Amino acid sequence: QKLKNISTYLYLFFGFITPHILFFLLYLLNDLSIIYITNYITIPFGYVGTGKFEIYELTVWLRRYFQYNQLLYFSIIGLTFISFLEFFRRKTFGLFNNLINIIYLFSGFLIYVIAGHNYEHHLFYAIAFFSIYVSQLNFDKSIFLISMILFISSLQILNTTFEKSFNNLVNYEQTYENYPLNQLSKEIKTYFTNDDFNVLAVDHVLLLYYLEKPNISYIIHPFNNFEEYIVKALLDTQILKTNDFSHLSYYIETEPDIVICAPQTIIDGSPTKLGGDIFNCEVTDYKKNYMKINTEYFRSNPNREYYYNPYISIDLFIKNKE
Repeated sequence: QKLKNISTYLYLFFGFITPHILFFLLYLLNDLSIIYITNYITIPFGYVGTGKFEIYELTVWLRRYFQYNQLLYFSIIGLTFISFLEFFRRKTFGLFNNLINIIYLFSGFLIYVIAGHNYEHHLFYAIAFFSIYVSQLNFDKSIFLISMILFISSLQILNTTFEKSFNNLVNYEQTYENYPLNQLSKEIKTYFTNDDFNVLAVDHVLLLYYLEKPNISYIIHPFNNFEEYIVKALLDTQILKTNDFSHLSYYIETEPDIVICAPQTIIDGSPTKLGGDIFNCEVTDYKKNYMKINTEYFRSNPNREYYYNPYISIDLFIKNKE
């Protein structure tokens, strides 16, 4: 039994360390080891130090499930309650055959807690391993009842989403063509006679994909441009460049052919101006050789986002041809 326990921990250890060794060697061989260290050590430690876990946000997350589908909500609550009962009833602490599932479930939830930013997507790991853990429970009457409720909620969700999802999949080419940012990328290309142009995307970075262009800045995620610990870590490695004002000011001064940004977004439920102290999104205020393109048609198109946000604009600037 003791050897079995040791082998379990060895599997966990080597399962964790092996991918890191392989990918670090890959980065090292391509002279990118500093990027690996920055992305997986420096920035993550800075990330967990900029926020704190709040139990209230978990209730907000659950409430959204209640608003989406009440049966699904009660299924989650019921399965959680039964899992706790079963955990202590079977004295799972002493059952090593279920130890790995418990460790993974606990670790998955710790990712959400340690990150400290209360982002719902940090719970994906916990949800995945919770599903595995529930599948190991005894199939008694209570589990059967909740399983039936979960099954009925799944049918309800399928009934409300199937038609639109099926049509999108069957008519994927039409769905792709009708997506507003894809249409906007085609309009952008009409301003150039060839593909010889570069792009600074501070926001709406999906346009980079449609334009098939890299960002001239190393930072892709819009909010990361305004996270001091991320910017500082990248500046220290010289992966990111800056001037006396900011890294965004530096890249604006290189005068890219296209600048895409958004002056504000919703933070904690309120419209908030982004980086006003380091970056003015209205490029034409200080760069007279740029023109601002009207993107209202694409911004207001209901196909752009599921929940329409009236506070986020698509500010697009194109450098005038000389």
